[in-house]
Amino acid sequence: MTNYNHVLEQYPNNVPVAVAAKLLGKPVAWVQHGLRSRALPFGSCVEFERASFHISPRALIRYLEGDVMVPARELMDAIAAETAKATVAAFKKEVG
Repeated sequence: MTNYNHVLEQYPNNVPVAVAAKLLGKPVAWVQHGLRSRALPFGSCVEFERASFHISPRALIRYLEGDVMVPARELMDAIAAETAKATVAAFKKEVG
């Protein structure tokens, strides 16, 4: 098992998205989308004028070590909420 203590040492409060993406072996956009949609349990995204991401180093390490599983129901609810929000926004744009 890989030791991720260096992550905690380098980023004690917030792991940059690019670093998390590299550790996960995924593109940055994948991590950003996962945080926006609340499908990834180790961080969050706040959007005001632009997106701002927070990744908890401890939660990311637990996820990387396989200690955190996303319950299927929670994931389905997050996807449903995002889909509903996108559908309403598209409808409002179409209707004017």
